[in-house]
Amino acid sequence: ISSIDELERTNAVNRLKSYLIEAYEFGASNFCFLSGKDPGTESGLGLRRQATQSLICSIHEICTYNKKIAKKLNKKPMKITLETFDRLPENNCKNQLIGPSDEARELAEIVRNNYDHDNFGILYDLGHMFLLRSGFDHEEVNVLRSLAPYLNSIHIANTIIDKEHPQFGDLHVGIDHPSGAVTPEVLANFIKTLNEINYENPIGFEFMPQGRQLSESVVNIAVASYKEAAEQIDVNY
Repeated sequence: ISSIDELERTNAVNRLKSYLIEAYEFGASNFCFLSGKDPGTESGLGLRRQATQSLICSIHEICTYNKKIAKKLNKKPMKITLETFDRLPENNCKNQLIGPSDEARELAEIVRNNYDHDNFGILYDLGHMFLLRSGFDHEEVNVLRSLAPYLNSIHIANTIIDKEHPQFGDLHVGIDHPSGAVTPEVLANFIKTLNEINYENPIGFEFMPQGRQLSESVVNIAVASYKEAAEQIDVNY
């Protein structure tokens, strides 16, 4: 949907429109997608700027169609959500246009303010935080504060950032993986920050069993870790 080839962009948008109708049939309340491959900067920033404009155009069309279908079905319009991913052209990474949170926020501001799509927002993934670059370093938990007005959804996930590790990248390893970047302290700080910005939208868990792990075990450990982190938040009764 960020293709600078208009035919390719239109075909991608039409495909998402068909999925949007399916989402209403399922009774969904949130429709989420990613931005499309980052064109890179080998020839400068021109292609990336063009791709961003294509993306904004596509989101506007999807949001407009969403309102049209909701009215036709006499339903509340779904939230339209863009998930941010890494820009790393490496194995097990997504290499997406959007991308760093400062650019995601700017895009969300344009879609909301210039096109009046108040239900458009961003999905931020804790695991992606370590793959999203802010200069040379990865993003930090405080990025949630700048994204706060635009957060439609949150994912709790884990990732491995050691490039020599066979599970390096966006592979959704368990929350307790010994090589995972998300430590109990990071998870607690992430949840604490969500609480401080008064985040009230959905939180999803995104983990995959590795090797002989059982799905139930992976889920139970993730939930237990989340509860333990949440219990560290000071609450005034």
